[in-house]
Amino acid sequence: MRARIELLKDNLAARDVVDALEALRDDAAAGRLVGLAFAAQFRGRVYVCHVAGESYRNPTFALGMVHMLEDYIREIIREPK
Repeated sequence: MRARIELLKDNLAARDVVDALEALRDDAAAGRLVGLAFAAQFRGRVYVCHVAGESYRNPTFALGMVHMLEDYIREIIREPK
C-alpha cells in the first residue's frame, strides 16, 4: 500500500496534485481504494464536492472521514507560520 497522502503546509503545486491523483487512481485500479469523498479547488476559488463508490453507499462513514479531514485542516490553520 502506498504512503498516506497528506496536505502540504504550502499551496499545492500542480505536480503535487497530479501525483496525489495518480496515486489514488493506481489504488482504485488495484481495488484498494473503494470510496472517495472530496472537495477540489480550481483556479478562481471555484470548487466542487463529490462522493463516489463505497463512500456514496455508506454516507455515514463518508461523513466521519470528512469530519476527520476538517479536524486535520483546523490543525494546519493553528500551526504557527
